[in-house]
Amino acid sequence: MTSIFNLALKGTLSASDLVGKEKEIDKVDEKTLYTPLGAAVHANRKDNIKLLLAHGAYPDGAPGSRPPLWIAAARTKGHIGDIVETLIAHKVDVKKADPHVNDTALHAIVQRYRNEDDLDVIEALVNAGADPKATNQRGESAESLATKRNDKKLLAILAPEKRKKIHTKDVLMIASLIMFAVSWANRSNPLVKITAAAVGTAAAVGSQFYSPIMKRFKMLGRRSKKVPHHVAEKLEKAATAEAFKKEMHNYIKDAHLDQFFKDDKFLNHVISKAVDMESDSKTTVNVRDLTRLALYQPVLYCDDSGSMNQDNRIQVQADLGKRITSLTTRLVPEDTGIELRFINAPNELRMSKPSSNLVNDILLNIPYSGPTEIGMNCKAKILEEVVYGPIREGKFDRPVLVSILTDGCPGGPEGSDERQDTLKEAILECGTFLEFHKYNKKVVRFQISQIGHDESSKDFIKSLALDPALSDVLYCTTRHLDDEFKDFRDNEHRLEQWLLALLMEPITKAD
Repeated sequence: MTSIFNLALKGTLSASDLVGKEKEIDKVDEKTLYTPLGAAVHANRKDNIKLLLAHGAYPDGAPGSRPPLWIAAARTKGHIGDIVETLIAHKVDVKKADPHVNDTALHAIVQRYRNEDDLDVIEALVNAGADPKATNQRGESAESLATKRNDKKLLAILAPEKRKKIHTKDVLMIASLIMFAVSWANRSNPLVKITAAAVGTAAAVGSQFYSPIMKRFKMLGRRSKKVPHHVAEKLEKAATAEAFKKEMHNYIKDAHLDQFFKDDKFLNHVISKAVDMESDSKTTVNVRDLTRLALYQPVLYCDDSGSMNQDNRIQVQADLGKRITSLTTRLVPEDTGIELRFINAPNELRMSKPSSNLVNDILLNIPYSGPTEIGMNCKAKILEEVVYGPIREGKFDRPVLVSILTDGCPGGPEGSDERQDTLKEAILECGTFLEFHKYNKKVVRFQISQIGHDESSKDFIKSLALDPALSDVLYCTTRHLDDEFKDFRDNEHRLEQWLLALLMEPITKAD
């Protein structure tokens, strides 16, 4: 028998389907993290939404689920004003954040802002108590997001002090312009007396002059309901893509990445995939974080020293490597994937742009032996090949994110030049090289994380974390990756969210 969740997602739920299924009405679907009400909201089926609410569905969703109001703001295609109005009427918590991306509905709709219909939704949320100044885990508020977009219409709604500056004379002036246009459109009709009340409301204007304007211009106003569904969907997708593009260009400027992405081909590919991901009910990661991550050329620098044979470190590194590859390459073209490098193993052709499955296979089968000359080989195998060489050849076309996984303290055989400070010196030298060649040093960012519980490794990473010279280009994970990985391993949704947040740390902390 089909579940009420699937019926709601298809938009075919009826009252008879709910008989005897009271316990399912707020059940959370494991793949989408939606309740049936969330599914009906995603499908934009107002009849199903009202049906579920009438039968006691919780407007805010169940614990751990994605809030229906957030789903409407972030995912639902088409007009969402009626849905938001219905949820507000049922006392939905407009301040409730999605537990998986930590954005409220107001954050989501401001980021997604497609057209003027969304302005009505934003105003309704603010009027219902949504806080434009409330921040998410990235420190962004709806107001700051609107400020970055430099959108005066959004700011007029989200900034209360600006909303108060709207004077009655401005409204009357707009009404006069509308009356003039309508009068012209109806010049062949008998003059219609306009009352003061009619001037004061757009609804009165619309009802008195609908027929002549419709006859002359074949349109109803802000948006015609006569627009075919496939056309409306195409327009909405284009508007969402344009919003993504504007947001990405703003980020590129703010993050000092202006020297890259002169050709829009790469960006357009990322945006196209991001738009599809955001509308997919099964997407649980923050798509906007994923788009920022996609701008960076990922390099996964793994420890293949002999000490990795202890405990379950090799398997943990392989599992992490597979998932990191999947996340960092999810939105990018196939020929712009991850670079895999090792402390000891020589670089091989198959380590350039490998699939996530190949990364897993290489990490499981590479020989684990040798010292931990992490700094020397970072320069020789990563910086020389991925940064310095391309800059000298004029082929440096993406900023770089180097993710380092290690289980031990730096060291080499007798006579080795590897010291405690060698990695630090390599990172600082990279910054100097970049600035000499007119790049901001933040275009190459580093992250180092510990696998295992070796105390010397912990002290090494701590020393890097406390070094002020590295603070704006290196992020040190103080937690043990294998411990956290175990905590999330049985929950794929939370595992991906945790990994994405981890990978974003060196990007967001340095911005």
